[in-house]
Order: sequence, then C-alpha cells, then structure tokens
Amino acid sequence: MKQKCDTCDSKVDEVKRVVIGKDYDRSKAIPLYNCPDCFEKKLKERLHNKK
Repeated sequence: MKQKCDTCDSKVDEVKRVVIGKDYDRSKAIPLYNCPDCFEKKLKERLHNKK
C-alpha cells in the first residue's frame, strides 16, 4: 500500500519520521511523515542548523 509524504504529497512505499534524537524532541508535535527524499533533506537541514 502506498503512503503519502506530508511534505511533497508524493505516494511512496515507505515514509519516515524522527520523533526523538539527541537535542531533538518532536514527541508532542503534530506528526509529519516524509518520503525518503524529503526525510534526508529535512535531516540535513536540521543537522546543519544545529551547528
């Protein structure tokens, strides 16, 4: 079953979400699930902004 990426609206086989990580807690945020491409882009942005 295809799932929808909440960022780009594409239909994909797998979506991902980071909820808790080092210095990162989105456990109380509205969940957003991302396709692998959007996930990697958001992860890189988050790590870059952390510096």
